[in-house]
Amino acid sequence: MSFIDRPIPPRFRLREIKIPAGGRHGYDENEWREALIVVESGEFEVECSKGLRRRFGPGTVMWLGGLPLWALHTAGVSRFCWPRFHARR
Repeated sequence: MSFIDRPIPPRFRLREIKIPAGGRHGYDENEWREALIVVESGEFEVECSKGLRRRFGPGTVMWLGGLPLWALHTAGVSRFCWPRFHARR
């Protein structure tokens, strides 16, 4: 199920993150606080602060807040995108 281009409840806001093929997105704890991530397309790797990586793909639902991460990377040759949900205050 896709959340992109669909209405979401008013108490949430949606931000779509796009990382080009072979790209990197640095991790900032404040950017991910209270965010629910749903992977819609592509694969990405989460790089922890110790340099280890773990790969995730479509269908993954996760929470990155409070984790000792360093960066997010695209895996393979496709673009990676996911919606990120935040509760409005």
